[in-house]
Amino acid sequence: MPTAQMATVQLDEGIMAILRTAESPEQCQEAETKRRGWEYYNLKDSETVSGHMYRMGLMSMVLESPNLDMNRCGQMALVHDLAESIVGDITPWCGIDKEEKHRLETIVSSLGTTNAANKIESLWWEYERNETPEANFVHDMDKLELAQQAMEYEHKYEINLDEFFKSCDQGIHDTQLRAIFAQILSRRRSV
Repeated sequence: MPTAQMATVQLDEGIMAILRTAESPEQCQEAETKRRGWEYYNLKDSETVSGHMYRMGLMSMVLESPNLDMNRCGQMALVHDLAESIVGDITPWCGIDKEEKHRLETIVSSLGTTNAANKIESLWWEYERNETPEANFVHDMDKLELAQQAMEYEHKYEINLDEFFKSCDQGIHDTQLRAIFAQILSRRRSV
């Protein structure tokens, strides 16, 4: 057994609140919260909010862009739908206008005032406002992940999800991600 003394890490209440939010089913249901867009098609075993954010985090690790801070993109991808894990996935079909959706999702501001909470809130607002090249890229990744998921569901359930692909086609602007989107469309047609 090692005799070296282990360092003690002090976690303040703000950090502990964030960790509780990420694990507590009554506060954060992202592990079970299904993305609502798929529910309208009665898909069994559809993607969860946490699965979506995880996949986007992985995408940010494997994609490269010399003009972007990809670590920041990864962090943003992991928190971009954090509010949905608390208030639910609000889609255009929910009948909630954009202002009300935005008001509900500002729950991210209630994480506390620690440096960690401020960082998460800052990343979330950066994404929401789409105010940086990194935020633009993460928005495009969000649409690309949607296209990949739609293709998988079309094959698995033998359904047509054209409306999702149209939305993705209009929402992906980055050249690299458009090329990947073209590959997804090509695979979609070939199967």
